[in-house]
Amino acid sequence: MPTDSLSCSDGEAALISPEQRRRIDAVLDDNQVMTLATNRPDGWPQATHVNYLHDGGALYFVVARESQKLANVQRDGRVSITIGGAGRSRAIGLSMAAMVTEVTDVGRISQLNTLLWSTPAGAAFSPHPAANSIAVLKAEPRIVSLVDYAKPPGQSQTVVMEASQTSSALSAHA
Repeated sequence: MPTDSLSCSDGEAALISPEQRRRIDAVLDDNQVMTLATNRPDGWPQATHVNYLHDGGALYFVVARESQKLANVQRDGRVSITIGGAGRSRAIGLSMAAMVTEVTDVGRISQLNTLLWSTPAGAAFSPHPAANSIAVLKAEPRIVSLVDYAKPPGQSQTVVMEASQTSSALSAHA
């Protein structure tokens, strides 16, 4: 979850309100698809849509082992993510800078499967990889901007995330 400081346009930190925390979680809860932008070897960005599950501040998703996404992430784990516009909160979205790593712990993958299939979002979750071999990836947001276009002129608030927060135990969010 977010730290207790919010980067404001004047560079000063302000306290994050419970309402801001709720709004970030609401966008994550309200959507199941994110746009993931990775860095290709030729320097061009590659943006694709992937289903996600969020838990403990991290975003989890699956990709085919032979995919360009996995090759890009293995070479450079820095990604950009956008979420929003597809759910009930059409005018509110998130833009994130995150680090991606592969989840290899079988116990953690089992926990994620249990969490996924025990939530209403699980019914809508449909991993796309048609390959027999997939990778489970974890995106740990480092910087999150909450963009609200319902408040002119597209109000943005930037939250710096603590890496240790994304390693917490399973939460009720999915």
